[in-house]
Amino acid sequence: MTKSDSSGSHPLAGIGFDEARVEETLAAGCLPELAARVVRVDRGWATIQGGGAYRKLRLKECPPIVVGDWLVDDGHGTLVRLERRSLLVRRAVSTRVEPQMMAANVDVVLVTWALDSRVSSGRLRDMIVMARDSGARPVLVLSKRDVVTTIDDLLHEVQGVLKGVEVVTTSAVTGEGLDRLREIT
Repeated sequence: MTKSDSSGSHPLAGIGFDEARVEETLAAGCLPELAARVVRVDRGWATIQGGGAYRKLRLKECPPIVVGDWLVDDGHGTLVRLERRSLLVRRAVSTRVEPQMMAANVDVVLVTWALDSRVSSGRLRDMIVMARDSGARPVLVLSKRDVVTTIDDLLHEVQGVLKGVEVVTTSAVTGEGLDRLREIT
């Protein structure tokens, strides 16, 4: 596909390869039809989706990548990672020194919590902040709404980080909120 291609969107448009990605790829001197998305990273291997197929690559053959990254072959066998629009990062835990990059190019992060379990407001706040810091749009999803009478206390505890965060309550039993979740995703 080239800039002048009038046949429509890129074959990977359904998973985020939009017109801006086409432009970025062309500006890098690469062909958009050689683009692929990282869909899995596991034990030294990456699985990428592109060209109508999935294939595995050794991580040592790639630039540093996470799930969600876009890669393009430069035409000479070297993979180029396109610019990240967002990056979900978990701070260092346990004995790890550096933060863990979890996913890239995510538009919406659903921070989900079941209301029938003990909700740690501190942990919930941390997850909302992590989602917001990624550059994606955070949405707080509180599931199992049918098993509690009120959520006011929880919302009061985390109100400081909820500015600009949509809160969706859901119930698989009653169907509450499920249409809204479909709209968001």
